[in-house]
Amino acid sequence: MTSELPGTPADAADGAQLPDGEAPPARIGTLRGPAVQVDARRAARVVVVAVLVGLCVLTVALFVAAVNKDSAIVRLQQHGVPVEVTVTSCLGNLGGSGSNAASYTCSGTFSLDGHHQTDVIDGTTTFHRSGSTIAAVTDPSDPADLATATTVATTHRSGSAYVVPIILAVVLVLLIALVVWRRPRPDDDRTAGGTESGSGQGG
Repeated sequence: MTSELPGTPADAADGAQLPDGEAPPARIGTLRGPAVQVDARRAARVVVVAVLVGLCVLTVALFVAAVNKDSAIVRLQQHGVPVEVTVTSCLGNLGGSGSNAASYTCSGTFSLDGHHQTDVIDGTTTFHRSGSTIAAVTDPSDPADLATATTVATTHRSGSAYVVPIILAVVLVLLIALVVWRRPRPDDDRTAGGTESGSGQGG
């Protein structure tokens, strides 16, 4: 049984009256678009490549940060000059619970060769009120490298800063090896194609 929509040409043939000069409306049809097919293997490869690239970038960034931090401490210990820094601000860094400040990041101003500098003071873990002074050490060639005198005296180079990037590098190598190992070989593709053609001829 076929149902007709009101106002279709069949209604006009049955005696329905239409206003003068108005054409009967066309039938409403269903639009069908082409079916979208997703290649699961290709999508999986894209995801894997994106993960590997992100992990590689993170590993390199952590290595560079660790090297720069060690280099800055060494420069301050070997070529640093003592300065007196006047604290301008101290912001608390929230701990794991998010309710208490675990440490503080303080900034201050100091004079070096007649020039006033304002930088973050590395090694400030406790609160210092604005206007108080801190004994610090800075690098004459790069005044932005500024740390408390206690931090410079007690910090030594260690491998702890490289633990996380080394672990990430090992994971990255293992993932790359796994991807290469699971990559389909051309011989396997030819064997699979031959099996399919043989089964088709047998049928």
